[in-house]
Order: sequence, then structure tokens, then C-alpha cells
Amino acid sequence: AWRRYRVLWRLFQPVDTLGSPWGDLSPLLKPLGLVRDLDVARLETLPQRLKAAPLSPAYLWAQQALQRLSDSARLQLIDQIATLQPLKLHHLTHWLAALQIQPQHLKSWARARARKWVEALELSYEEAQIQTFSAKRWHLVRLRAKRLRYGIEALGPLLPRKWAKLWHHRACQLQIRLGLERDALRLTELLQCTACPPNRTYDSPPPPSCS
Repeated sequence: AWRRYRVLWRLFQPVDTLGSPWGDLSPLLKPLGLVRDLDVARLETLPQRLKAAPLSPAYLWAQQALQRLSDSARLQLIDQIATLQPLKLHHLTHWLAALQIQPQHLKSWARARARKWVEALELSYEEAQIQTFSAKRWHLVRLRAKRLRYGIEALGPLLPRKWAKLWHHRACQLQIRLGLERDALRLTELLQCTACPPNRTYDSPPPPSCS
């Protein structure tokens, strides 16, 4: 939901007169991302990579280590959410309701926005391919693929059906492929976070390198 809201914000920036509505919620980005990464590592990536040895000592150790980190990160996220005021959470809905767009320009506007997303994705993909491998560059490709996918889903009725279907499929496939590669790298990073003192308490925060 957070990602789709951010796509909508970028989409409506040309007609936005209220400013960014993210200031109050931005502190949640890192803890939300960490909880998501730990859940994916524990429930998806690790079982897939060690599916031939689900009862091996290495698998059990990794599951327990990720579970401890996940429990700790989730408790911290809950604490942060509890400090938010309900009115701030409703700010996003009020912001969307207040946007004004001229109906007669919807189709041309939507198509122009979609073309910009496609061009940005193609450019970042070409740069990532011809340059020396850079995780940062491929991360940008993945972000732009997600932006194109979510944008097409939001503007689907305003776009040419065949074109939208083709680019939605390409964006999804690219996002999935790069996402799996990113999750595998993230699993390694998170397991390295378990190299902590044995007496680390159950609810202690993860080391800085985990976030």
C-alpha cells in the first residue's frame, strides 16, 4: 500500500498543490523495509535455497537467527507505529481527495506519464548493462520497473490496451527477476547480522548493518 501511494504521489505531482504528504510517515520506511526483508528471507528465500536440506543444522541455525532478528525488528516497528497520530495517517486520503485534474486531458496526460516511465526504465536498463556491474544501478532498474508496473495498473483504462499489457508484462518479469536476485543478496547480508555476541537479548535491536 505504501509503495502504491508513493507511485500515485509521483503521478499527480504536476497538479499537486498540497506538497508532499510523506513527512510524518517517512520514519517508517526503514523499519518497514527491514521487517519485509526479514520475512522474505525467512519464509521464501531461505527455504528455496536450502529446500534439499530443510532439517540440516545450517538451515535450522539460519531460521532461528532470522526469526530472532524478525521478532526484534517487528517489536520496534510496532513501537514506532504506536507513536503516530491517527490524523496523520489520514492525511494521505485527504490529499488524494483534494487533487484536481481536468477530465478532458486525462488520456493524453496518462499516456505522456506512461511514456516517461518506459523511457526512464529503458535508459536505466541500458546503462546497467553496458557499465561495470553495480548493485545500485540494478536497484534503480528494479525501482523503475515497479513504478511502471504500478503506474500502468493505476492508469490502465486510460492507456492503449495492447501497449499497456505488453509493458505491464515486461515490467513484472523484470521486477520479479531482479527481486529474486536482490532477495538472495539480502539474505546473505541479514545472516551476517547474526555475528553478534551470544548474550544479545531477545528484544535487543538488530545491529546497524541489518537496517
